[in-house]
Amino acid sequence: MGGRRAGGRAPVGRWFRSIVAVRLAGEGIRTPGELVTLVNRRGGQWWRSVPRIDAGRARVLVAWLRRHAASIGAVVEPNVDAGDALAPTTTRITTGAGQLTPLERLALADALSGAHGANRAPMFAYLGAAHDLDAVRAYLHHYDDRPATRRAYARELARLVLRCVAERGVALSSMRGQDCEA
Repeated sequence: MGGRRAGGRAPVGRWFRSIVAVRLAGEGIRTPGELVTLVNRRGGQWWRSVPRIDAGRARVLVAWLRRHAASIGAVVEPNVDAGDALAPTTTRITTGAGQLTPLERLALADALSGAHGANRAPMFAYLGAAHDLDAVRAYLHHYDDRPATRRAYARELARLVLRCVAERGVALSSMRGQDCEA
């Protein structure tokens, strides 16, 4: 990240390392101004939907955006520094039979969390999700700009997770063909 004066409309490839610029461009972010918009819209976990951008790199990018806010013409909101809404929860939610729990409040026992799921890639984790709920939430962040779609997908994914765990006794990332057909 260079010391030159950033412009809100200049391509991100001019200001960030090429690998970061490619990742951002893959999400439709072409300028620092567009990155500020994304960060403000999604909040502290904005980076979860951008492949290969982790929390550390996200903090560096946000700090850079703040340093250059005047020349970009956009300011990163203070709430971006708030706690990570996707951090693993320590509370367990118990539901009755047939009761649907929102994904935001759902927590799974370690054995069913998918942290060691049978279908989890051991070497290359595309999302960097610690468990199945992290992966589901990261996927849903792609739809933050379409609230109705996000709600519908969240509802169906919550049903799928609960069906896997409650009815089949397997983690989402351990599903097999027979679990899908049952």
